[in-house]
Amino acid sequence: MNFDCLKGAKLPSTWYENVNGYVETMTVRDTYGSNITMMPAFDWTINGFGLTAPATTSGWFLPSTGQLWDMIANLCGGGVASTMKEWQTSTYRVDYGYCSATVGYDVLARFNSTMEKIPADAKEELVVDDAGHPFCSIWASTPFDSEAVCIVEIGTKGMIELYINWYDADCAARPILAF
Repeated sequence: MNFDCLKGAKLPSTWYENVNGYVETMTVRDTYGSNITMMPAFDWTINGFGLTAPATTSGWFLPSTGQLWDMIANLCGGGVASTMKEWQTSTYRVDYGYCSATVGYDVLARFNSTMEKIPADAKEELVVDDAGHPFCSIWASTPFDSEAVCIVEIGTKGMIELYINWYDADCAARPILAF
C-alpha cells in the first residue's frame, strides 16, 4: 500500500514552513483507519501510547516537519539552531544529504536535558538507534513521498540531519499536543 493521502515535502524550505502536524495526523487516521498499522508512528500516536491528553487540548499528534524543526532548534542548543536557520531557505532535496552538520556538543544529551526536572519514572528520553548509529531518528508526520517519511536525526557526536526513512522503519515518535 502506498502512503499518498498527504503532500510530500522534499526541500528544507518546505519542511520549515509546514506546521500542520495535527491536520496531517487526523488525515492519516481518517484515510487509513485500521490499516494504520503499516505506519507504526501514526498507529502508536493515534491508538494510544498510555498517556491520556488533557481534555482542554487537541489530543496527541505527530509533529509536522516544521513543528519538529522548531522543537529541535529550540531544545538542542544554539549550534543546532544556527545550523537549522541556514537550512530554512535551502533548495537542495533533503535526501541528497545537504542538510547534515555536526556541532561541538552532544545534541541528544542537550535535548534530553530539557526534561531533567521530570522524575525518571514519568519520562522517556530519546536514545540512540543502536551501537552502530550514535543518533536518534525522530518521526515527523510529513511524508517525503508515497514510500518514505521525513525524519530528523540528532546524535551524541554532535550530528544534526534532516533525512528520510521508510514508513515502517524503527524511529522514535515524539507526539505533541496543542492547548
